[in-house]
Amino acid sequence: MESAFERDIVQFLHPGSEYPLHGTEGTMSWNYGPHHRKFMQATGDYVENGKRINGVTLMFWGEWEPQSHYNLIKSSSGESHYVHKPLLDLNESIRDNKGRIRQNTDPFVFEDAFYYRICQQIRRTGPTQLSFLDIGSIVLFGSHVNGRFVLDTVFVVDDSREYPDVVDPKELNGFVPSQYSEIVGIGLRNEVGDNNGCGRCNANTTNHPVHFRCYRGATFENRVNGMYSFVPCRLSDNAQWFERPVLTPKDVDFISEKQSQGFKLKRGVSLEESFAVWESVREACHKQGFLDGVRFYYDEVKTNVEL
Repeated sequence: MESAFERDIVQFLHPGSEYPLHGTEGTMSWNYGPHHRKFMQATGDYVENGKRINGVTLMFWGEWEPQSHYNLIKSSSGESHYVHKPLLDLNESIRDNKGRIRQNTDPFVFEDAFYYRICQQIRRTGPTQLSFLDIGSIVLFGSHVNGRFVLDTVFVVDDSREYPDVVDPKELNGFVPSQYSEIVGIGLRNEVGDNNGCGRCNANTTNHPVHFRCYRGATFENRVNGMYSFVPCRLSDNAQWFERPVLTPKDVDFISEKQSQGFKLKRGVSLEESFAVWESVREACHKQGFLDGVRFYYDEVKTNVEL
């Protein structure tokens, strides 16, 4: 594979199903098994008509592997689904009774910027192109659901740091927020070869030197060629469950509606091409009734004393 940096557009497919839960409400512990998506409700900031609106309650889809309080709600068609309110308790055990490590959240959209650090960057054959994304690259995080590609996060690369696969990657000190490292699993284990339910994220690469790259997303205040990272979201006025926005080849010509896992690349695009894709994705989301969520907050933090 080529190791040179390139500006790419990436269709990134991760597991799209919701967690199987029971009852009308409860608190979900940190996930130790396979990844799923959560339909969430949280305080956040969004952009509308070129202005940032702060501190409102938003509903959105994404990944949050720490704890959450969930409630049963209805969709517009009357079907029952769960909405999660993200919580954080770092005192929860690092391993469950089966010896599995608590899962990482990737991409991470709950701090000053969005971060993406590991998933699908390494395979048995070595690093993938996802370890070499240049500034202005776009990662369209989504899932294959009912024969369609549904979107949960638009990640525009602004900056990055390479880090070796060690327990304490000092290269990320000061680059990531203070609690990020523990939420996403840095400092807890050697990622490679540890079966945490995401085999394509952490393949065994014994014949290749392993380096990951942590990416920071462009923000509304610090854009890349006018682009910023965002999560399609809605105001929580009626507190109803909704499906994720759908992207088709009419919106982005290289989008696959058949691919169900892995990722697909459009290589070596210009900043102008990257911006055109970003604009097209935003327009498609807006037509489906979504806003640009640019920051989200978890509701509770308990300080971890000692791991």
